[in-house]
Amino acid sequence: MDNERYDKLTGFYNKSSAASELLKACRNETGALLIIDLDNFKLVNDIYGLGKGDELLRAFADVIRDNTRSNDIIGRNGGDEFVVFCVGVNEERDVSGLSRRINEQLLQEALKILGEDMSIPLGVSMGAVFAPKEGTDFDDLFDKADKALYYVKLNGKHSYSLFGDRKENTRPNAVSTEEDIRHLSEMMGEQNPANCAFWLGQDAFSSVYKFILRYIESYRGGACKVLFTLKPISDEIAYDDFTVMTYQFGETLNRALRKSDIMMQANRNQFFLLLPEIDESYVQRVVDRVSELWNKSEFGSVTVLKCATEFVTNEQIDDNDRRS
Repeated sequence: MDNERYDKLTGFYNKSSAASELLKACRNETGALLIIDLDNFKLVNDIYGLGKGDELLRAFADVIRDNTRSNDIIGRNGGDEFVVFCVGVNEERDVSGLSRRINEQLLQEALKILGEDMSIPLGVSMGAVFAPKEGTDFDDLFDKADKALYYVKLNGKHSYSLFGDRKENTRPNAVSTEEDIRHLSEMMGEQNPANCAFWLGQDAFSSVYKFILRYIESYRGGACKVLFTLKPISDEIAYDDFTVMTYQFGETLNRALRKSDIMMQANRNQFFLLLPEIDESYVQRVVDRVSELWNKSEFGSVTVLKCATEFVTNEQIDDNDRRS
């Protein structure tokens, strides 16, 4: 095997080699060109670390491999995007079935790797185009598959779109129906709702945080901001060891909170929480519970845990707006 042609992590063709093989396939074969993208994968790296992210990518590659044939062409385009040419596939039902199987099997693998309490809405979006029906030039077909992928991303993710399909060409529905609501709710809902807080990356946390503050301002609610800071008890504790301790504290914190709470890892040793609709007297109970759980853990005796809190009400937001 020529190792320079293959991606080290997945064993698939690398980007340049895949393009060379796909150019020939699109010109000479009947089949479906697919762009396959992992939805919300960045959160895996943000929350679980790059090691777990690579492990999930390898598992995802195996899922693709198990659902394709030896004569199909598979390449890793970079990051969490893959490109596949399925030889002889020219029916939408085949693309639909592939999308469903890959989504189901990816979630099963993610739960094995990240744990049954994994709450990231992982899934797979797929853009597809048929050759030679839509052309034989690889660059042109890739552009069309990319447009179809973009359609999926705009319409709920975790599914597929076929370029040239009626969904891209028909006029929008003039009537909203309960079936439309159900379909959109299913697309956007959590695939694996867990009994723990919603642990988000910084970008996602920022959007939810701003929304909750707007909600408080408009409807006179309240929330509490909490910042936990973890420090090693001694400078002799190695950097890598403390990184493991910090991750374990995040897991402890996540399990101790409500499903309505949101949290993020603000930096290497700090976690920022927003607890909506919580009574001021209850917050200390939350802090005490987290501290008790952590102190009982294997790392509690070699770390120091500090906590700061700040309550947010609509009056405070109004005051801040007036001052600014």
